Amino acid sequence: MGVLPYSIVVYAAASLTLAPAALLAGQPLWGFSGETWLWLAAITIGPQILGHTVFNWALKYVDASLISGTILAEPVVAALLAWLLLTEKPGFATVLGGAVVLAGLYLLLRGYRPASKGETPVEPVD
Repeated sequence: MGVLPYSIVVYAAASLTLAPAALLAGQPLWGFSGETWLWLAAITIGPQILGHTVFNWALKYVDASLISGTILAEPVVAALLAWLLLTEKPGFATVLGGAVVLAGLYLLLRGYRPASKGETPVEPVD
C-alpha cells in the first residue's frame, strides 16, 4: 500500500476513534478562539501530516530501526519549539532527558550502515 492511501486510512481511523472518545469524556471539539484553531492547524499540518507521513514514506528507503530511533527526537524538538515559540522554559529533567535522547540518536546514526549499493534496505511495496 502506498503512503497516501495508508495515511488517509490511519488518520481517518484515529479521528473517528478520538472524536467520540473526547465527546464521551466531556471535552469540547469546537468553540475555540481563532488563535487556538491556528495552533491546532499548525500541529496538524506540521508534525502530523508532514512529520509522520514522511516517516511512513521513508520506511521504503531506510531501515525501520533508524526511523524508530529518529522518532525519539520528536519530544526533544517539541520542547525546543515550545521554548522558542511559547516561551515555555524546559525544566532540568526535560533538558537532561533531551540530552540523553540526542546522545542515543547520535550513537544510532554513527553506527548506522546503509545497505550496499544496489540493495534496498526493505522490500519495495507496489
